[in-house]
Formats: sequence, structure tokens, C-alpha cells
Amino acid sequence: MTCSAELLRETTRNPSALELIGNIIESVSNCEQFIANTQIMERIITAPLGHRSLDKAVHDTILSAIGDYDDLLVHASIEVVNAIVLADEFLNHILSNLIDNAYRHNSAREKHVWVCLREHGTGYEVSIGDNGPGMPSDIRGILSNIEGRRIGVGLHLCQSVIEKYGGTMEIRNRLDHLPESGTEIRIWLPRLSTGEFKSGIESS
Repeated sequence: MTCSAELLRETTRNPSALELIGNIIESVSNCEQFIANTQIMERIITAPLGHRSLDKAVHDTILSAIGDYDDLLVHASIEVVNAIVLADEFLNHILSNLIDNAYRHNSAREKHVWVCLREHGTGYEVSIGDNGPGMPSDIRGILSNIEGRRIGVGLHLCQSVIEKYGGTMEIRNRLDHLPESGTEIRIWLPRLSTGEFKSGIESS
């Protein structure tokens, strides 16, 4: 369909027709992207779980971000080692997606991202904060609501995967009561117990 529309666009000079053809091409492209995202989502949701090193995933994701973005200043703090959680092959992808989100939606001249891994209760907390424009509380509420699928699809996908890992995801101000300080996303994942380590699931 896209090829046919492109041929029509090459052979017509009618402004109204050109606008309509452009709309058709854009709609087809959006549909193709939606199908591709759906296929990726299915792979992510159905991927098998195993033992994963959270500290290694955070470390590798930070190094990748530093290499990808020349104008991004990354402030990293990894306070634990051997932080083993139940996750899948997409753990790094989820973390990279959140850092990419923080970078792309940051209009500051100097873009900063703060990444921290620490112990928290019976598990581990990963926080990813930025110095972007921040989010009003009503928008954060919509993004945090898994039913609000029309806004923040990428974040909803991240939240779905984190819940698959048995964890939680929270969107908040980087600094309390200061929305203009930027946004922070906190992920909490449960620490594997001794019994779970002996369950025979392969580690990575």
C-alpha cells in the first residue's frame, strides 16, 4: 500500500490529493509501527525468567548510555554487588529505555541523569532521575495507571515487565515538592531467597 501511495504522489500535482496521500502513507507507517511494537511486546511478556545480575545490568546500561550520548552527563552510584533478581533477557533493554526516555525528553542545555542502585527492604531499588522539565502530578498519575494506555505506552510496557519480575515502578519528582527539578523513576525488584537460588533456574 505504501508503494502504491508513493507512486500516486509522484504522478499527481493536486494539493488536496497530495495531502490525502501523505495522510495515507503516515497512517500505514503508524500501523506498521504498532504491529512491530505488538510483536516486540509479546516477546518481552513471554520471555522466560532466570537469575540475572541487577548490578551488572545497571553497570552495562550506564556504560552504553555514556557511549550513545555525547552530551549526557551520567551520575552513577552502584551501592551493592551480586544483586541477583528474577528477570529475563530484556532487563537491560528496560533500563536503557528509561535512560533514553530521560534523555530524549530533556530540553536542558546540560542534560544530567542520575542512576542509583541500592538495597531497599527485601529487595533492590534502581532510581533513574533527570534534570528535565518534570511532570505535573496529574500526568504522573495517568502514566502510573496501567489502564491509561493512550499516554506513555513505553512506560506502561516497562511497568508491565517490572511487574512480571515481581517488582514495582513509581514515577515521582526527582526532588520532593519540586516538579521543575526533573523526573525520577524508581524500580523495586525483590531479592532472590536461598531457596530460589537452588530452584535450578539458570543465571546470567
